[in-house]
Amino acid sequence: MKRPIILTSVVLCGMYLILGSNAAGPATAGNGIRNGGPGSSGTCASCHGGGSGTTTAAITLKVKATGAAVTGSYVPGTVYTLTLTGNNPGLDFFGFQVTASKGTSQAGSFSNLGSDKHAASIGGLQVIEHSTSLAKSGGVYTVSFDWTAPAAGTGTVTFNGIINGVNHDGGTSGDKTSDVVTVNLTETPSVGIAEEGIWKNLNMSPVPASDMLNISGEGITPGSYQLTVFDLNGKALWQSTVNNQSGKLQASVPVHQLASGTYFLNIKGKSQVSRMFIKQ
Repeated sequence: MKRPIILTSVVLCGMYLILGSNAAGPATAGNGIRNGGPGSSGTCASCHGGGSGTTTAAITLKVKATGAAVTGSYVPGTVYTLTLTGNNPGLDFFGFQVTASKGTSQAGSFSNLGSDKHAASIGGLQVIEHSTSLAKSGGVYTVSFDWTAPAAGTGTVTFNGIINGVNHDGGTSGDKTSDVVTVNLTETPSVGIAEEGIWKNLNMSPVPASDMLNISGEGITPGSYQLTVFDLNGKALWQSTVNNQSGKLQASVPVHQLASGTYFLNIKGKSQVSRMFIKQ
């Protein structure tokens, strides 16, 4: 009669060790991606449960250089600060996972993780997760790290994240997992668009500009060109069309309508170019 009891104890002990090891991150523990994104093996709720209240989660991104909030799009090659936030009033500790993908492939790269977070590689995806149970900061769950946007031509990038609020007892009961949070960012033109030789004759003045930004160029292929001003988030703020029939491109951009800061001017027709400018 004792033998089954002993075997059951061994099994339970083994399960506790396997599930408890998720304190260092499920991907690192060999339990896969648990954030509902590509390659996921369920979510954190597959193992954790029983906690009361609601655990929330949200992903936000800002341009690292300026702190400007991202509003639906990214500029290729730009470095962003990604922040995952959430809460559960009844649970003071948490774990998480975040991925960035294009289909089932990695999109961009994560860095500046700090000592309490790490990256695990699963199926070619960079999975960012906790290294230990994380404590609340200012009464909320919050983690931040850098994401460098992928090269031009990648297209829409999808972020998947999840937070697991835990009671920090080393087990899986009494915890509460958030819903999966998904953020999609479309791609916008970057300053790195390849320039044809004709665009070397393009001039912008004055620099920086406060009222009107004057554009002039010679030897530009005749045709219709669309001028668009983007902010650092890739949001289009102004647009106009110029007809160039003589090979000389002449245009003015009313930058007095813009707040002081850094912007991109994209000129697109038979060929295209993007140039950065500063509004004083």
